[in-house]
Amino acid sequence: MKTTDLAASNNILLPNATIIVELVIFLILLAVMWRWVVPPILKAMQDRDDMVRRQAEETQQATDKLAAAEMRFQDALTEARGRSSNIRDEARAEGQQYLDELRTQAQSEVAGFSARAAADLAAQRAATLDNLRPHVGELAVSLANRVLGEELPAGTARSATVNQYLDEQARREQGVDA
Repeated sequence: MKTTDLAASNNILLPNATIIVELVIFLILLAVMWRWVVPPILKAMQDRDDMVRRQAEETQQATDKLAAAEMRFQDALTEARGRSSNIRDEARAEGQQYLDELRTQAQSEVAGFSARAAADLAAQRAATLDNLRPHVGELAVSLANRVLGEELPAGTARSATVNQYLDEQARREQGVDA
């Protein structure tokens, strides 16, 4: 009987009590896990998915804001370059105008100095000629005496001739032909 009892206990078609107990424990364990373990895990996974989705949206928003800020920066930079170019051009124009004014002022001062210098030279020339005029007549007569080898007669006619010649030269130099 022992062999028949062993054969009956080894029958695959008849479930063993251990298998049934193990199956019940497995189902209870599965129910406990389904009831108390799985929901927190699913909630944690859902929270993590939501966090990843939120971070992706925030990243996209930040990227959009960065692109908008870069565009505003480029626009501001372009505007600043334009303004600096205008300011530089205005400064150059003002500098050139200032240089032109200084050049004009310098030219007018030079013209004034030249006119004063010419007037001073003319006055000095006239004074020098007035101082030398009496001596030129005497020197001319002395030179003529030496060239001729004889003494010219003295008199007012001789001085008058020399003075008349000098006056003619002075008028020619002044632009009045006599």
